[in-house]
Amino acid sequence: MSLGHGVVSLGEAVVRADGRAGGQGLSMFIRVAPKGGTFAHHAIAQSDDGGENWGAARLLTSMPGATCQGAIGHNATATAGALLLSAPTFPRAGLGGRRNMSVWTLDGTQADAQPVSQLD
Repeated sequence: MSLGHGVVSLGEAVVRADGRAGGQGLSMFIRVAPKGGTFAHHAIAQSDDGGENWGAARLLTSMPGATCQGAIGHNATATAGALLLSAPTFPRAGLGGRRNMSVWTLDGTQADAQPVSQLD
């Protein structure tokens, strides 16, 4: 897997079948180290062949927050590729920012994740 723009290194990851590519589509939600002063610490990478090959890890800049692993889900009755992503969000990030669990949506037509809900 290659590192997309703004991604310096990869950390913990969670993989989920996402309904794309005739059932062979997988999405990987990854904790990453970002380049520069951004507080975005998550990326998404996708495979269309059951995990044999992966696209670049793409930084999700709309998800600021803590440097800890998140979660990924896909509803089998939803549009192929539509994902729910969750992770703590806190504007100052770092390990002290593990609060405000938030949920975002991401689908194949979006450049970045969109916020759905945030719990304080």
